[in-house]
Amino acid sequence: MSNSCCRYLKVAAIQLASNSDREYNLARCEYYLKEAAKEGAEVCVLPELFSCLGDERDSYQQAEILRGSLWKWGSAQAKKLGCFLVMGSFLERGKRSRRSVKPAGDSGDDVSSSSDGDSAESLACIDDSVAFDPAYLAALKAKKSLPYNTCCIFDNLGNYLNSYRKIHLFDCQLPNASYQESSVTKPGSKTVVCKIDNSWSLGVGICYDLRFPEQFRELRKQGANLFVVPSAFTMETGREHWEILLRARAIENQAYVIAANQCGSSGVRRYGHSMIVDPWGTVIAQASERPGIVMAELDSEFLTHIRQSFPQN
Repeated sequence: MSNSCCRYLKVAAIQLASNSDREYNLARCEYYLKEAAKEGAEVCVLPELFSCLGDERDSYQQAEILRGSLWKWGSAQAKKLGCFLVMGSFLERGKRSRRSVKPAGDSGDDVSSSSDGDSAESLACIDDSVAFDPAYLAALKAKKSLPYNTCCIFDNLGNYLNSYRKIHLFDCQLPNASYQESSVTKPGSKTVVCKIDNSWSLGVGICYDLRFPEQFRELRKQGANLFVVPSAFTMETGREHWEILLRARAIENQAYVIAANQCGSSGVRRYGHSMIVDPWGTVIAQASERPGIVMAELDSEFLTHIRQSFPQN
């Protein structure tokens, strides 16, 4: 895609029923991404925790560094298919300090270092064979080095654009269930906007972020006119709030929204219903509760018309 102004943008939200089998999940991703690209998708969005959606142990075992195998996989997919790829999210651990490695038989805990600050660029590319290091897994279990919930974005040439780390973690007490995401991951602190071309810029939020309108207002201030929301909304909360929240964020900010959700059941039932919403708040494409693809063509002139008709001072 050139950097010139493009009125129309064809986009796709990929809905998955991910489990703890990484190889299976990536194979399904590749299948749906290929199908979306065949239909002309220029931007593809994967759901939250696309490569592993299981229990805490499964997730910790598959946490990896930013520029590890999943990062390389995403870059390769974007380049091969020629589309911008919003790579859902995965658990990102900090790079391990070589000094933290103790000789066999040494006493004491082997605690991995986490990344400095909230800058994705601060993480160097190191051998991702340490991704499944037992010592690091032990540190995670001891809550001494929690990972981020991270989304990476690649352009249509496979170039890495940026990463967003989920800011608002799903700590929630429902009548029949309790969730405490902050006990297994740590929050990021920075919003992220990536330019697609001179007409389109996307801002990123992940799942529970959707309940915080101030984050999306900030994304609009930074130039976003398209929001992407990789998610794993539960059946209970999704049934009540998913569509309402997506339409509200679109209307409030006069922006398109692409929301890719998980479906099925991997420990927790997920709502599905991935959807694409226009700046008027109309749902222009929606999935069912099964894996698949939803696609739509976005129109920058329609977006401009909405913003000019209802100026926000």
